[in-house]
Amino acid sequence: MLRNMKKKKTAKRKTPAGASKVPDWVLDDSPAPNKPVTKPDLDELAAGVEAGIRDTPAWKQLVRRVGAKEAARILKVAVFSRHAIRPEPNN
Repeated sequence: MLRNMKKKKTAKRKTPAGASKVPDWVLDDSPAPNKPVTKPDLDELAAGVEAGIRDTPAWKQLVRRVGAKEAARILKVAVFSRHAIRPEPNN
C-alpha cells in the first residue's frame, strides 16, 4: 500500500540575498560570562546604573527619603537580584 505512494516534490525555497548574512552587531557581542558576579562587578554595575539615573526625580526622591548610602544599597540589591534571577545561558 505504501509502495505505490509517490513522494511529493517540494519546491526549494530561495533565501533572500541578505538573509544568510549575520548582522555585524551580532558578531560584535561578547560571549556570556561563565563566572559568577563578584562584589567589584556588582559595585561597577550599580555605579553605572546610579550614574544613569542620578538626575531622575525617582532617584532624588529615594535619596531624600532614605539617604544616599541607603539608596545606593537598595540599588545594589535591585541590580543583584535582577542579575541573579536570569537563568544561566548554558542551561
